[in-house]
Amino acid sequence: MNKHTPQHVREAYELYIRSYNAHDSKAYWGCFHWPHTAIKGSSLMAHDRPYASFDEVKRHRGCAYLQIVTLQVVAYSEHTAHLVVRLACLNEQTKMIAERDMVYIYKKVLDEWKIYVVSQADDAHTDATAPGQVS
Repeated sequence: MNKHTPQHVREAYELYIRSYNAHDSKAYWGCFHWPHTAIKGSSLMAHDRPYASFDEVKRHRGCAYLQIVTLQVVAYSEHTAHLVVRLACLNEQTKMIAERDMVYIYKKVLDEWKIYVVSQADDAHTDATAPGQVS
C-alpha cells in the first residue's frame, strides 16, 4: 500500500478486508453506504440494503479470503476518495486463485468513510499509455 495513502482511506479499506476475512457480516455490511451502486462489466445494480447472506457473497465472489495486492488513491477530497485496488482472491487454504481489479468510491457519512460505489471490470487490464502516465 502506498505510504502516502490518506490514513482514513487505508483504515476504512482495511476494515472492509478484515471484515470479509473474519466472516463478520455485520462489520462487512457496515462498510457500505446505503444505497450503494455495484458495477460489474456492463451490469449496474443499486442496493438499498444487504442483498445476500454473507455466505452467498463469498460463494458468488468465489474466494474465501481477500488480500490487497496494490491500492492507489486516484482522487481524494474532504468528502470522497476514489481507490483503484488489485485484490487477490484466496481459497480456504489461503492459496491465490485469482486477482481482480476493482474501483471503490468512498463517501464521508457522519465522519465515517463508507463504500458508495464498487466497480469490477471484466477482463481488466492496465493501460500504460493513459493520459498522465509514462509508457
